[in-house]
This record gives sequence, C-alpha cells and structure tokens, in this order.
Amino acid sequence: KYGRRGSKLGSLPGDESGKERVIAVSYEGMMEMQEVYLYKLYDQLGINSNYVPSFDDGNEKYVTYANAANLGKQEMEHQQRVKKNLLDTRPPEPKEYHPPPSKDSFLPKKLITVVGSSFLSTTLAVAAGAFPSEGRWIEKAKSPSFDTDSVDEPLKNAHELVFEDSVGTAAASLNNDWQIQHLSLPMGWKCDGTDHIPDVVEALVPEECYCDASFGLSSDDPKVLEQCRTEVLIAENNTSWTCGSKCGKGQMSGSALYPNSYFVNITSHIEWYLSRGVDITVVLLMRDRSISMKEMQRADCPMAMPTKKLSHSISERTLKTASTARASVKQVNQTALAIKKEAYEKYGKHGSMLKSGDKERVIVVSYEGLLELEGVYLFDLYHQLGISSTYIPAFIDDNAQYIKSDSAHWNDTSIGHKKGNQRKKLLAALDLPSNQNQN
Repeated sequence: KYGRRGSKLGSLPGDESGKERVIAVSYEGMMEMQEVYLYKLYDQLGINSNYVPSFDDGNEKYVTYANAANLGKQEMEHQQRVKKNLLDTRPPEPKEYHPPPSKDSFLPKKLITVVGSSFLSTTLAVAAGAFPSEGRWIEKAKSPSFDTDSVDEPLKNAHELVFEDSVGTAAASLNNDWQIQHLSLPMGWKCDGTDHIPDVVEALVPEECYCDASFGLSSDDPKVLEQCRTEVLIAENNTSWTCGSKCGKGQMSGSALYPNSYFVNITSHIEWYLSRGVDITVVLLMRDRSISMKEMQRADCPMAMPTKKLSHSISERTLKTASTARASVKQVNQTALAIKKEAYEKYGKHGSMLKSGDKERVIVVSYEGLLELEGVYLFDLYHQLGISSTYIPAFIDDNAQYIKSDSAHWNDTSIGHKKGNQRKKLLAALDLPSNQNQN
C-alpha cells in the first residue's frame, strides 16, 4: 500500500506528495556493493552523510555447500511438484521446425538486461510476451565435432532441436518491442586451474550480429550482416561507432567477435545501446554472496571445492591447482563486483551520469526479497520496467540447498509454501482479474 506506486500513496490528508513510505532494501545488495548501495539509500531517505559502517555478513555462518539433505520436507515436495508440472506442460517436439519470423529491426525499442539468475530473466521475458511460459523448442548449432571421414574438417551446418525452459542469451517479442537479455559475469567461464581472468568487452550486441568463437555466426545470410552494419552500426571501417567487442573483418564485417569467456562492462553496455536509441534498463539480481561463491565453485570451478580425501593422500600438484582455482574464483567475483558497482553508481537511482529527470538505468533486485514477497515484489518490478502483466511464476528457493541442515526445519515451520490461494488473494487486493495467468 505504501511502497513505490502504492495504492494508498497521496490519499491521506497532509500527504499529497505521493512519496513512497515503504522502501525494500536488499541485504544481499548491501553486503555486496556496500557503500555504493548505502549512499543510494541515504539519498532516498534525504540523509546527507558519508558514514560507512563495518559490513559483517551475518548470513555466512548459516551457509554450506549444496546438499539436497538441507531441504526441508515441504520445500523438497514443493520443488518436485513444480518440476513435474514443468514436464507435464512441456510442448511435444515438433516434427517439422519452423523458425521464428525474421525481425524488421535487430535493435529493440526496449531492452532489459538481467545480470544474474536466468529465473528472473525468464520471468520478465514471459511477462513481456517474449518467451512462452511452457518453454519452447529452438534450433541450435551442434557442438563442434569432426567428420569420421575427414578429421581435419569440422561438421558444418549441423543443427539440432533443443528444448529451452528458460531464456538462454536473449528472447524477443514478435514485434521486437521488448527484448530480454540474460547476462552472466563472466559469460562462458570455466576455471582451468590457471590464474587466467577473462577479458572485458564493451557490450553484448544483438544475437543476430554476435559471432561466437566456437559456433560462429547465428546466420550465414549476407543480408543479416548488412543489417548489422547499417542498422546496428557494427562495421570495421566505421570510426564513429564501436562494435561492442572485436570487429569482424572482410566477409565478417558487421559481426562482433567474442571469445569463449568474457565480462561485459555494464556501464559501456548501457551507453552502447543508448547511443543507438534503445531504451535500456539493466537489472542486477543480488543473491547472498556466500551462496553465490559456492554456486560459482560448484557450477564453474569444481576443482576449487574442498575434497573429501585426506590431505596427506592428495598430491602437491592437486593442492596447488585447487588453491589457484579458489584464487581465480575470488578474482572473477571481485571483477564482476567492480563492474556492478560502477554501473550502479553511475546509472542507478541518483546516478552520477543521470541528468535531472532521467530514468534510472540500473535497478537492484533482491533474490531473497523476491522469494519472500513474491508477487507483490514482482509486480513492483514490472511497474518499474514498464511491463503490463499479471504473470506470477512458480517460485523455487535455490538457496535452500545451501543452508545448513540444522536450519532446514525453518522451511517447514516458519516459511512454508502456502501456494494455493496466495495468487488469487494478491490479484484481488490489486483489483486484477484472477483468470489472467500471463500478459
């Protein structure tokens, strides 16, 4: 009622300003971005101060490595129901694949770049009409392989149908009014036991103009590259515009060449699209930093995880590799954090690069806040982004597996999952029709 765009704002005598009276603060954002996040809060509250406390993460002592045994019974049953429902509603594989119609414009009118979990990028894409809630079948290039008759030549034009239940890199509405990008910091990184840190590129360009180091261009149609040159302004000899990454040359002019792994500078990514007339907003999804670090180790750098073997039975080389891997994870995390802080400082609320009346281009979203407040929090985010939708996804707490098992009973006794009538109550409170489950 009294948060941003709350139903009761400005309705009380003596309070005609419409100023929000309830502010949701991300504990994870505070722990992660510290003084940068805190100063934004000071500005919102009208506090003129440069005081910075000591940031001690009170959550860290509750976090362990991922273990299904950490889930409470009710949480486990809820997750199983959600996963079963996704399988039951999955559309059958088409006998004949029909690619989506070609776009008139590669540059969308509105672009939302989500940095973090694909759960949020998928939710926003469904709400914006850019991705079906039941998932979709798409055609993708197969992983590079070699013909048995000619080991020197990789198989060309080899594609396969793949089912996506979440947004991969991008999803767009049919008229390309909306496009949702999913971005990780870094993209495509897997630790290799060395101290190599991925390079930083200027922007993540539209997928039609994107050239991957392993798979090449998404299309070999020369008209696509021509449109990338003329509309998206990606060309090797165009000194007034940049390519977002390394410029393709010769026959590849019009493409942006990307390495296997890289960081995207969020600040320059925003400026790259603004200079091309795109209304861009970046959403930074902040998650508990201890869990994020352990998730990164599990998914992208398992050699950095503790081993169950006794230390005296492990070779010195293995121990050194593990130590290097852990240092790489830390350095990668610090690089990602520096990129986020710079973008939020410059283009977040009251950002240094924003003029009076400019809309904020970087929004911080709390993953834990989203799980706690669910639809109320989500609808506020929709309003911020200009999305008109009543879509509410099934919420799965991916943090639960990282919380020590002696705390797991809270999933059953304190939080619970009362999903039945929750959505109807929310829609009724907001005076929205309960029969709408999507846009």
